[in-house]
Amino acid sequence: ANYVNNGDYSSAENWAYGACGVLLHGEGVCQSYAIAFYMMATAAGVECEYVTGMSHAWNRVKINDKWYYIDCTWDDPIYNGHSGGGEGYAYYLSENGWPDHNVEEVKDLASDGKYYWINYYLTGKKYK
Repeated sequence: ANYVNNGDYSSAENWAYGACGVLLHGEGVCQSYAIAFYMMATAAGVECEYVTGMSHAWNRVKINDKWYYIDCTWDDPIYNGHSGGGEGYAYYLSENGWPDHNVEEVKDLASDGKYYWINYYLTGKKYK
């Protein structure tokens, strides 16, 4: 996946805000990355949460009874046109998070109803 419009999220289509952005269109904003990761992790049986703060979204996963933060957007090697191979794993499985991430809310998206899934989490059609 690629961060939508090479980082210019202000001109992004609504789909770039839902999981279909990175999963179907190959690009999206941080919410798209985090929702898609949430869906894949929970489908694989990994307990996962959606984390937001400072106008950004990422995830938290539970592995061996311990919670870890993971930011698929900021550790994406294709950000701003780079072609991969640059994975640094700086935002992969951190117990305490990172100084440039301020956690404001942590939630399990499964607790939200069908309306949110159809209009926000999957399609992003109501984000704007």
